[in-house]
Amino acid sequence: MKLAGEYKVANVLIDFGQDVGGCGRSITRDYWRVGLEDPAQPGKCWVGVVVTGQAVATSGDYIRHAMIEGKRYSHLIDPRNGYPVDNEVRAASIIAPTCTIAGLFSTATCILGAREGARLVESHPSAAGAIITDTNKIFTLRFHEYVPKD
Repeated sequence: MKLAGEYKVANVLIDFGQDVGGCGRSITRDYWRVGLEDPAQPGKCWVGVVVTGQAVATSGDYIRHAMIEGKRYSHLIDPRNGYPVDNEVRAASIIAPTCTIAGLFSTATCILGAREGARLVESHPSAAGAIITDTNKIFTLRFHEYVPKD
């Protein structure tokens, strides 16, 4: 988005595949609407969020994992032990000022687990997130500010 500003592009949505950044506005609204994919139904959205001047990143193992003898092995590796992540998080979608921050927090949340990941996201004053587990949706305090009422 910084590069867009250097070229005086005021309205732009950049999609890096699960990492999206937007500044300015869309053609029809004063914001960009970004759908968050449902890990239980890849290809379908469970909610849309609205952003301008922010980024949205989603990490998870709902597409990239292996099932071996009934055990799920994530493609994400926990750097604390060198093994595939083994927790209940299927996806973490984070809204933050930049794609870098959103991406770091979404991946870290998947590694840390839902509760500790939510605390990490809450520690940043400009971040919000939704964490989808096998059985629940966990939202940070500010997440619903980005969900449109319409």
